[in-house]
Amino acid sequence: MESSTFTDHWRSNFPDCPPVSYLFKWRLPDRWFRFHSLPESRRYAESDAERAELLTRQNTVLLDGIGEGERCVLVAGDYSESPGTLINGSSCPVLAEHITHALPSLSKQEFDPEPSGAGESPIYMRLACGSHTLRRGTLDEILLCAADERVTNFFVVSFERGRIFAPYGGGVDVVLRDASERDEFRARYAQWLSARPDGL
Repeated sequence: MESSTFTDHWRSNFPDCPPVSYLFKWRLPDRWFRFHSLPESRRYAESDAERAELLTRQNTVLLDGIGEGERCVLVAGDYSESPGTLINGSSCPVLAEHITHALPSLSKQEFDPEPSGAGESPIYMRLACGSHTLRRGTLDEILLCAADERVTNFFVVSFERGRIFAPYGGGVDVVLRDASERDEFRARYAQWLSARPDGL
């Protein structure tokens, strides 16, 4: 997917939020919910059995939200002192194979409202994307990279459905088309939700 096409689709579907995964819960609260990848809200998988459970949960919701065989877009980013062209994929090589189109970099003011300190170097988030046809298991290596926090700002988006699937170390932030759809998904996966009142 070309940069201009991505930007147009993003602004149409998510006009109140930049493509930064940790902002989804704050900027899109009526469309957002979070589920945990492991029982008892454990953060990191430490065995093959736990990794299998993590992938089962994540693939179940991912395929439910995006759809088996459907086209989607993979997005990832990294932090840099200069607005580069492509992100550094060395920590998760399989991700680098999927995201081949550079997107416009974001300045710090676009993803972090806190003012920079005196003498601090400028910080940018470099972004890249790539189209993908979703099948069960095709993203497993990348999901494990995200679970181990080896990738930054990785998420899957379906512009056709207005949905986002954003894994992190501990769970997944999910964005649906509207509050009604969000409530439906949240009820469907109630056994995997946080017990905290704020859903985190």
